[in-house]
Amino acid sequence: MGGGIAARFVEMYPEYFAAAVLSAPMMEVDTGSVNATLARTIANSMVRLGKGVDYVLGQGPYEEGYYFDTSNTFSKSMFDYAYDIMIKEEMFQKGGASYRWLKQAFALTDDLTFLEENL
Repeated sequence: MGGGIAARFVEMYPEYFAAAVLSAPMMEVDTGSVNATLARTIANSMVRLGKGVDYVLGQGPYEEGYYFDTSNTFSKSMFDYAYDIMIKEEMFQKGGASYRWLKQAFALTDDLTFLEENL
């Protein structure tokens, strides 16, 4: 989501940049086989019900078990280095999405889409 946030910042404050290059920014929410409108409705409802910190259905906490052959790098030494840090530092351990995160992700991508359509 960091790339989406960066894109939003660039759009809001273009005077800070002569140019910007973003690598694979999140510009919309991938809801898989679930209709985006339904996913948005569920996320909003769960947040209103005080369950925003709960994991989205099918998501869960961090689990060890990343493997080099299914990673997105060609460097085994870089993979091992990053994986070692991730195991030792809890703040780098990524789990699944919460309903609050999903609600915020929809809000961000709505803003990006609105700005794109009105350029």
